Amino acid sequence: MKQYIIPFIFALLCFGSCSKDTGNYEYTDVNLMTVTDTAGESISAKNYDLMYGETLTLEMKATGTLPTFDPKQVQYNWILNEDTIAKGGAAKFNAENLRSGENQIILYAKDPTNGLDYMTAFKINLSASISKGFFILTADAANNTKTYFRSSLNPQSEPNLVEHFGIDQEITLGSHPIELKPIYVNRKYSGLYTYTAQGENVFYQFNLNTLSPVRSLTGAGNGLDGGNLVITSVKPIWNSETGEAFITEKGQVRHLNQGFVKENAVNDPTFKYDFGKEDYVAADYNNSRGTLLMGFDHLSNRIMVLSYNGRIRNQFLKPNLDLATDELPGYSYVASGGNLIAGSNDYTFYMLVRNGSAVSCYQTSAVLNYEDNRYYPQKVELVSGGTIANIDRAVQPKYHRWTSAFYFAVGRTIYRMTPTSIIAREFITLPEDGTGDIVSWNFDDDTHRTLKNIGIATYNGASSQAKKGSLYHYSLINEGEGTRPSLTSKDLYKIDKAVSIGVAVQ
Repeated sequence: MKQYIIPFIFALLCFGSCSKDTGNYEYTDVNLMTVTDTAGESISAKNYDLMYGETLTLEMKATGTLPTFDPKQVQYNWILNEDTIAKGGAAKFNAENLRSGENQIILYAKDPTNGLDYMTAFKINLSASISKGFFILTADAANNTKTYFRSSLNPQSEPNLVEHFGIDQEITLGSHPIELKPIYVNRKYSGLYTYTAQGENVFYQFNLNTLSPVRSLTGAGNGLDGGNLVITSVKPIWNSETGEAFITEKGQVRHLNQGFVKENAVNDPTFKYDFGKEDYVAADYNNSRGTLLMGFDHLSNRIMVLSYNGRIRNQFLKPNLDLATDELPGYSYVASGGNLIAGSNDYTFYMLVRNGSAVSCYQTSAVLNYEDNRYYPQKVELVSGGTIANIDRAVQPKYHRWTSAFYFAVGRTIYRMTPTSIIAREFITLPEDGTGDIVSWNFDDDTHRTLKNIGIATYNGASSQAKKGSLYHYSLINEGEGTRPSLTSKDLYKIDKAVSIGVAVQ
């Protein structure tokens, strides 16, 4: 039986191969569409990194296998979280249509020859902030807070308005802005501190990549009298990662750390004092050996020094008035600061005061006693005096710890002088371009022990421009034994009126 099966099958195959094609069927060619970027690369599963203020442009091109395929007829839809955020073959992505963090985007391209969708997915990781540059805290005409970020990595960058913070942009800063400071940790800028006088929260610590809150402090119920806390000034602790700072409320000094604020830093209720808006310097070396506070008291018109109470960090004893100055009637506070004395473990703190155009510099020292390993303040003494015209117009005078000098702005010029010589010398003068006087300025974040960059903001209230504020960036170039300021960039009429500038360039 088996010997007949194989020949039979062979015969059937031969019959089939020789039979005539009747032609009663037809083939339909199907277009195979491919979508790539203009470089011819697929974007499928790609990851793009994008910094705040930057724009990523993706332009697609489609090809097909049929000669009738027309790439101009392809319809493109870019989808994020089921929402169409862009249409067309070219799409731009930035903070306006993305959220901070990871964004997974699906691209649908409809083939015009058959109505089928080509689908591909990719990711854009958006950092909600810049990694280096300028952070500008501004106030509009109604004292509402507006923040601008300006990257220093891209010469073509411009200040970008940031009105909302938080992963879902659910946070807006309060009104009457006071201070802004970048956080420098592990050789990079990792966060941002903001302070406002009013708002649901008067202090925030934000993660710089996502602008999500790490810590905050509500104003309600945190005032010294149990009412609202209204901050008048802030002195952030150098190189703090926890938001540590001294704040002033109604002339009283308080300590802020990790989103909590302590009561009066002077823990003797019998001592009455008034350090005004910001008229003090607080030692920020903060260790077990003690700290000190030197302030200009508006009640007694004396400069006095308060020492660590020996029990609670950043709490102070009432002053030993033998260490204070005599009364200084008619004087007012200008600026203060201090630093470690070179070649020792001791610290010196300076305070500038003025009476009209007469300027005086006083100092005290924190001397380490090696027997009990504690710092002790010394008598406040006069160091130098002189006359400075227009010192009453000084804008944001401050002491730079690493150059051991005072700086202040008047008009369109920043001046410099040493504590031991009250002679103001021109340091930087802005070009005459009609943008108004300096309203805010700052050095590099002083975690860096050099002075290489300065950010300067001006304001022209009479301008017809929508934004009346401008921003300048100066780099300090080493030249012989000194430095020469060089204008690196300027952004004219791009911001509101600046209150505080964080310079995070190095």
